[in-house]
Amino acid sequence: MMVAKRARVSPSTVARVINDHPLVTPETAERVRQVMRELDYVPPVPAKRRGPRTERNQGFRTRNIAHLVVGMDSKQMRSVITPGAVAESLANHGLNLIFIPMPDPDKVPPIINLKHVDGVIIQGLEPLENAAKVLRELPIVWMMTRRSDRFWADYVQPDNEANGRMAAEHLLAQGHQHLGIIDLQPNYPAFELRSQAFVRFARARGATVHEPQAGLTNPSPVLHTGSKDVQAYIEGQARHLIEASPRPTGLYLTAALELTALELFTIFIAFQKRGLELGKDVSLVAGDYSPEWLSKDNLLSACIDIQLPAIAERAVEQLIWRIQHPDAPGPVGVSMPPRLVLPTA
Repeated sequence: MMVAKRARVSPSTVARVINDHPLVTPETAERVRQVMRELDYVPPVPAKRRGPRTERNQGFRTRNIAHLVVGMDSKQMRSVITPGAVAESLANHGLNLIFIPMPDPDKVPPIINLKHVDGVIIQGLEPLENAAKVLRELPIVWMMTRRSDRFWADYVQPDNEANGRMAAEHLLAQGHQHLGIIDLQPNYPAFELRSQAFVRFARARGATVHEPQAGLTNPSPVLHTGSKDVQAYIEGQARHLIEASPRPTGLYLTAALELTALELFTIFIAFQKRGLELGKDVSLVAGDYSPEWLSKDNLLSACIDIQLPAIAERAVEQLIWRIQHPDAPGPVGVSMPPRLVLPTA
């Protein structure tokens, strides 16, 4: 919807403004109404709108939703979790967020055991057997990339294959025919899908692709940023690419958001030490988007925005649907498309 896009809100927020929803902030409501006036948009009168007016309360007891983060420490949560986006979306739907770390993947926190929530959004590691038995009794939506296809719940995740294809397509369009991948954790499902799609797309179009060597990657299920190991992985992979023949001139960094600033700049420094300048001799595309990275002297050729706020909004909407349709067949899965972001002039 053009109104939602121009007002920088979700379509569901526009609908709530039209319906005078009490939980939409006055500032947001006025911004949406101003855009409506600018576009001469006239919403349908209430009598013509579909759907029962009581549907909003169907299936809810507490109106509390748990955002459960499984098996991650505080550093990892800061890099991959978006409680702000989830909280905003829930508030727009008249729901409350309870943000709950779950360090032990096999032990569900007491608030879940006591059924003080109507549903759960999960991120992180996959819950183990004992925890899974408890969680199966509640409406669940997995947000972000699942660890395996065996997980039984509905899910909303980024389209990681589109991410890899988009990175390859951008580099090929720039004229690069010798490409390389920097992937610190290729066994992580999201990054594995991105790498595989990048390689398939590029090689199908005649490009060479140098992939990371096994000894230069992280074998564990989580990446502990800020450690000497991570910096060693980065330096080793950069050196491997620089020494490759033919040397890649276009690189794909499968994930950047989890890295510290020092770790990201380790890539730049490794090339500079050998007389190669990123942004000039070598183009680097990151599989995640951060305005901070694109603003650093245009060292990145592009970033790929997986659109976390849109994923959070869609996860909330899917959970509401599942709460209201507990017996519907499943799991229901949605993959959200990414977008390419170029440096600003």
